[in-house]
Amino acid sequence: MFASGDRTLVLRMSVGVLAATLGTCTVLLMTGQAQAPMRAQAQRAVQRPMKLDVRPLSTRAHVGDKVQVEVTILNANNGQASWNRQSQVEVDVTGLSGAPQEYKVTLQPGQSAAQVTINASEAGLLTLKAREANDTLLPGGNSLFVTRPGTGVTHKLKRNKQPSGPVNGSARLLTVAAGVKPSPISIALDQTGDGQGASSATAPSSPELMVVNSSGKDEILADGTDFARIVVYYVDPQGAPASSDIRVWLTWSNGKLGPQPMVIKKGDTSAEAQWTSLSPVDAAVSLVASAPNYTVVGNRDLRISFVPAIYGIAPSNLSPMKLSLIDYEPVVVQFFDREGHTVQTSRLRHVTFVSSNPSLHVEPASFDVPANGSGATIYVVPTWSGNSKLDIWTPGYDHQTLEIETTMWPVLLLCLSGGVVGGIAARDALKGGVGWRVFVGIVGSIVLVWISVYAVLPQTQSVIAHNLVSVFVVGIVGGYGGTRVLDFAGKKLGYL
Repeated sequence: MFASGDRTLVLRMSVGVLAATLGTCTVLLMTGQAQAPMRAQAQRAVQRPMKLDVRPLSTRAHVGDKVQVEVTILNANNGQASWNRQSQVEVDVTGLSGAPQEYKVTLQPGQSAAQVTINASEAGLLTLKAREANDTLLPGGNSLFVTRPGTGVTHKLKRNKQPSGPVNGSARLLTVAAGVKPSPISIALDQTGDGQGASSATAPSSPELMVVNSSGKDEILADGTDFARIVVYYVDPQGAPASSDIRVWLTWSNGKLGPQPMVIKKGDTSAEAQWTSLSPVDAAVSLVASAPNYTVVGNRDLRISFVPAIYGIAPSNLSPMKLSLIDYEPVVVQFFDREGHTVQTSRLRHVTFVSSNPSLHVEPASFDVPANGSGATIYVVPTWSGNSKLDIWTPGYDHQTLEIETTMWPVLLLCLSGGVVGGIAARDALKGGVGWRVFVGIVGSIVLVWISVYAVLPQTQSVIAHNLVSVFVVGIVGGYGGTRVLDFAGKKLGYL
């Protein structure tokens, strides 16, 4: 048996353990409730339209050709997706001259892909970038190499003197194969050179290779699905395609890249690889060898930024959000990933809030989330009862909506209750019977609460002031003041 002191100690320990357990459960429950809206948003975001892709339907083009380009709406898994509304996409085509050509294509509700015809107006590399007109989808990109028939490319290219065989410098060795029955050769990857040690020249005298990042965007989501598009072009001085299969080997710093080796098929002029990563990182990829062996024009080293996989922005508040007329309620919005977890942004992002009802004020109406931030907090202030929709948007992602229901009945009931209590308590101040004092108290309470709601509360952000208990207290004061509250209101409003 325990002694009296021991029993007391055990009892205190038991109470402490119980309190700690209940506290932990409460925190976990609140965390789960906060994550629930974003988890639901994430599940929808995976299947809904999320990004654009653009692809020329012909891999070879000559100056003056009309080239068909297909624009496709994709979901997070790179599957085709469509809106239930019309969507307009702008395709910018830019060559070495720097003068962009803009084309527009409209996708109807339920349509996931559409084609537009572009003009191959100049020789060289054309960069294709597609963006949705309302900026509710992540952009997409590609490229197209244009030649002059029979004369090759006449624009200036920056040439790398190093061939795509052994590269000088200290680095890890990579064994590749060359030819049909190759013998292994060792290639050292120069991880410090920038590939820009050569001077400019005109058209090449012999075929060369060129490696480019054709993603159309500087940032790739580090979700293992979004990919950087790496394209290797076969550049012939006469504009001819490859006379035989060309195998190209790349080396990369992290993630997955495939296919490897890349193969430019006989009769073709390019090959494409897709590079994905599960880790946010600034990564590098380099062209290290080809078989047959060709020199590389331009940079052989490319850098790609893989960023945190943001799938959208969503409020952590439950929808519909229920407010009373005197509430000053925070709305917390956070960036989320595929699983609905909060994600930090790698760069500054602008978030905009728009209320569908003018009686619901938003403070502030927009917010800049800095780099390494995960969200923003704004406050909603109702000025009358009714239903509202709060539109939340950040560029590159679809709009999210938080439904808000504002009611005045709790405020009205507490106002009347305070007036009754104040009127009964003002036996000496108001004189008269109980019924009269209650009537005058209710009138005084309504007036004082009205002044508080429309003149005092909008000027303060105090949680104590924006509280239903405050309504009851103010109602009691107004009920106790009775007709004197009417005199006070008349003077404030300039009637007395």
